[in-house]
Amino acid sequence: MRKIRLILFSLIVCMFVFVASCEFGQKINIELEEKEVTLYVGDSYKISPVVSGINTSDILVKVTNPSVVSVNNLTVTALAVGKTDIVLSCEQNENAFVALVINVVEPPVIEYSLSILGGSEVVMREDLLLEADLMNIEGTVEWSSSNEALATVRSEER
Repeated sequence: MRKIRLILFSLIVCMFVFVASCEFGQKINIELEEKEVTLYVGDSYKISPVVSGINTSDILVKVTNPSVVSVNNLTVTALAVGKTDIVLSCEQNENAFVALVINVVEPPVIEYSLSILGGSEVVMREDLLLEADLMNIEGTVEWSSSNEALATVRSEER
């Protein structure tokens, strides 16, 4: 009877040691608020994963198309026009991963122009009214003459 108690006690101790060595309740999870991001060539974006069960420093990063973006310390830099996936995972649990789609596009071309409206010839001792038309330019135009002996400039507010 004493041997049976000793064997049962030993089995119970072994079970407790085994159970204590297992990680219960510590589920590894990696999540992202954004599932897709669009960047212009040359832009950067900081990936901010929400993790549980691991440290952010334990995250592994895989880029499916490294010619489109580079990733360093979870900061993505857009290198060229294209599309790629960035997969965040960890060694501790191969089922804990999340993918982020990155679209890289060319920055939009914004055209700027300054047009001078009015005549192209001036008659001596007569006024010539010139106007400036600004497209996608903020500010005002300042008129001046390179030779005040030949032509002068005065401002008329309209």
